[in-house]
Amino acid sequence: MANYVIKEMPAGMGNGKKGRIFPKLQVYTEFDYDKVVELIHTNSPAFSQGTIRGVLDTLGVVMKNYLPMGHTMKIDNLGATLNATVIVNTDDDDH
Repeated sequence: MANYVIKEMPAGMGNGKKGRIFPKLQVYTEFDYDKVVELIHTNSPAFSQGTIRGVLDTLGVVMKNYLPMGHTMKIDNLGATLNATVIVNTDDDDH
């Protein structure tokens, strides 16, 4: 079951007012590329790990080509719509 942590929205996000809060999914583990391939193969052994790597690599290429041009990608069974976001840091302390 997913757990959420309540976070305060930074002043530059949303309507620009500080103090707004939002739930953020608590992350326990970040799976690397090899682990994702292994998990997919475990759940769908009909696909070889090489085939899975090929599909993931090609998906990465397609996303890199089309998302920056303003396209979105909806992957139904993933439960997500992907799009490119540009983040501009205006904090002078980081320069």
